[in-house]
Amino acid sequence: MLDDAMWYAVYSLGGMTVTGSLEVRYRRPVRPGEGLLVFGEAFSPRHRVFPARAVVVAAERGEAVAEGEGRFRETEMLLPQPWSMPG
Repeated sequence: MLDDAMWYAVYSLGGMTVTGSLEVRYRRPVRPGEGLLVFGEAFSPRHRVFPARAVVVAAERGEAVAEGEGRFRETEMLLPQPWSMPG
């Protein structure tokens, strides 16, 4: 979830990227069936690398259950468009 949220945030800035690095911190356990919200944020690139971060929040509790930071590298490869990706 975190990787996807960050990738879409980078994509919204016009970056066609692949994940270069990803760090995840698990903060709290999640109960089965619990609703989750995911928020991603991307920042301007430096040297063709977009930094990004994301958080997963337990919807009813309003608590962060996981957080992540990543670096996304621009690529020349043709990647599937998000609207045609399975899942």
